[in-house]
Amino acid sequence: MSDEALARYRTVLATIGVEEATLALDKGGTLASPTLPELVSKARLPSIFTEDAVGHDADVRLGELLGEGGMGRVLAAEQVALGREVAVKVPRGGAVDVAASAQLLREAWVTGRLEHPNIVPIYLLGTAKDGSPLFVMKRIEGAPWSALIHDTALARRYFRRSDDLFDAHLDVLERVCQAVAYAHDRGVLHRDLKPENVMIGAFGEVYVVDWGIAVSLREDSRLPLAREAAGISGTPAFMAPEMAAGAADRLSPRSDVYLLGGILHELVTLRAPHEAATPVQSLALAYESAPQAYGPEVSAELAGVLRRAMAREPADRFDGASSLAAAISAFRRHKSSRELAEAASRRQETLRALLEREAGGAAIEPALVHEAFSESRFGFRQALITWAENPAAKAGVSAVTVEMIGYELRHDHPRAARVLLAELSSPDPAVVRAVEESEARAQLREARFQELERFREQADTEAGADDRSLALLGMAIFWFIASLGTSVVARRTGAEIGYREALLAICVHVLLVLGTHRWLQRKAQNDAQRRIGFTAIAGGVGLVAHWVFGWWCGLSFGAALALFLLWLGMGWTVVGALWDRRALSVSAAYFVAALATKLAPAWPLEIFGTATLLGFGALALSWRGQRREAAAP
Repeated sequence: MSDEALARYRTVLATIGVEEATLALDKGGTLASPTLPELVSKARLPSIFTEDAVGHDADVRLGELLGEGGMGRVLAAEQVALGREVAVKVPRGGAVDVAASAQLLREAWVTGRLEHPNIVPIYLLGTAKDGSPLFVMKRIEGAPWSALIHDTALARRYFRRSDDLFDAHLDVLERVCQAVAYAHDRGVLHRDLKPENVMIGAFGEVYVVDWGIAVSLREDSRLPLAREAAGISGTPAFMAPEMAAGAADRLSPRSDVYLLGGILHELVTLRAPHEAATPVQSLALAYESAPQAYGPEVSAELAGVLRRAMAREPADRFDGASSLAAAISAFRRHKSSRELAEAASRRQETLRALLEREAGGAAIEPALVHEAFSESRFGFRQALITWAENPAAKAGVSAVTVEMIGYELRHDHPRAARVLLAELSSPDPAVVRAVEESEARAQLREARFQELERFREQADTEAGADDRSLALLGMAIFWFIASLGTSVVARRTGAEIGYREALLAICVHVLLVLGTHRWLQRKAQNDAQRRIGFTAIAGGVGLVAHWVFGWWCGLSFGAALALFLLWLGMGWTVVGALWDRRALSVSAAYFVAALATKLAPAWPLEIFGTATLLGFGALALSWRGQRREAAAP
């Protein structure tokens, strides 16, 4: 409590004409209402006999003292006519205590007209033998709520059906709010709502008591009007600012709402909202009514209810006790949602720990990360299903999604990050940019990969191997048969095989190669196969040139054939070295054939046909065999 605030309040007291010395609390901690002697003088009440007298039996027989407050005493009693246990309230000072008598009458008249399950019913009102007023009411077997708030063991005895004591206290406050709302509807302000003025019965009954300083919002012959309530009345530790300021013209149902908010504050903190060393300090705190600070153990929803109920300006508070009761009820309904969000937050912490370990260089199994994320997100979503406006769940599902987006981006998974980004209703622009940049890099890599894949496909020498091997095998068989057939015919007819025949054969070969190339083109060849085809055509043209040049140079046919086979062997050696080592089988066959032609010049065509069949056949079969191995699972 600052000296400045206390000085400001003392100025307020001086303005309204209240001396600080008069601010004395009664035994119940309440500043007593001003004396209203006219209430006592105008009261015309029947006599209530508390003991037998001549010509009249006792109406009630008084028993032990049950309790006493600032202005009254409550005694156990028996209502004789009905034979039931009741309680009787009398002024502390008897008939001579005019203030206490006036307050007792006010309480009786207010309570008597408020027939509500959470307000103690009044059975009789009258005067005792000494002329002091008294009233007979229902006897409550229980304890003041304040005792239960500060004694957990006692609370468990009274709330034995509830596993959650705080929720049980909130249930009591809801019923208190409903009773106060009923009183407001009847035009009555309590003005002294606090846990001490709520009784809890042994079977869970809840009663709002001590209506002794209540005032009326409407014209009432028996109650003072709220706007005319002079002075400062109520309990300073709970008082609303307008009550502390003595501003009777500002009293309204929202003043009682403030007091109810003060009760909720005590439930949460176990302290009254304006608790201080002296009454004037409490009043100064009430007058200032600075927003209360609550720790992280108080949920944002409950803190919001508290701050609204105890707002300094009445217009900023709940518009009535029913609205406050509805907010408390909503908070209680949201319990399961809050618990789900809390469990999800714990899984979120697990996820964060994993990500921190990974950032530190530890190897984290991706399955563990995805499991923690999925469980956390699921928990937050379930919390939102139960309560769509749960702020912790909203923030949690957004935060855990952003964390997972960061994880996916670090692992270069932009598609997964984009899917997660779509779940955010209002994503951070920085997160959106990070995802877009990752997608751009992925698209560039994909384009490069596609380019390399197209290059690989076009350069794949294995493409079309089956068709190529079939064509090569057919060509090998053709030249083997053609060579042997030509040799047989030549030997039988005595015809000489020379350059003309060789050129004719080579031209036929070129035509065969051209035809094979066109046939393979219809099989959707790639670039490599087309280059192979063009190479074969170019080779055929070169062979034609060989025979033309050999004929022009006057080489013998045998020498030209040997040289021809040697060129074939060298050409296929180059093919084997640059393209496919399996082609070396063809080069080997032609090298052997070139040597054999020199050693056995009488059999050139047979040697050529056999070398072609063996070399081309072996290469064709190796191509088909490898394609089958590549296709096998």
